Amino acid sequence: MNRRHTRPLQFLLITLVVTAAVACRSGSYQSVPGPAATLDEAECRVYIARSAQLWGKVRKIEVIDRGTLIGSLGTGGYLCWDREPGMSPIQVMYHGPILDDGVVEGLLDFNGEAGGVYYYSVHLRKGDRKPEMVLLSAEDGKAMIADRSQATIR
Repeated sequence: MNRRHTRPLQFLLITLVVTAAVACRSGSYQSVPGPAATLDEAECRVYIARSAQLWGKVRKIEVIDRGTLIGSLGTGGYLCWDREPGMSPIQVMYHGPILDDGVVEGLLDFNGEAGGVYYYSVHLRKGDRKPEMVLLSAEDGKAMIADRSQATIR
């Protein structure tokens, strides 16, 4: 093959690789209204963000609270919403590659108190990629949120 024909082929290959990499990256979006400027003392506030774990970053994680899709966590974003206090599990769904069985569900046994603010970090368990949520201290949670941007409200 001569050089005249390899340049367009190389350009096409590079373009294809870059497009595939960008297509796999998912941004964060939120399907419910964002939190009020001040927390209603009859409700509680939940923040959820991905940990700094690199593994699985190009795949989205969806968060569902009481049957409502809260939103999707991509890289560098966080979800925040106000909800009624009380005990109610929050589903966290990791959308992995189809070759790895696709969607893997994790459950957070959430039990919020009125006026409470809760910060959670999500990471994927190494063995089965099951999403696990870790409750952070207010200090660590605020630091985590400061390094991320709030998900786009849709």
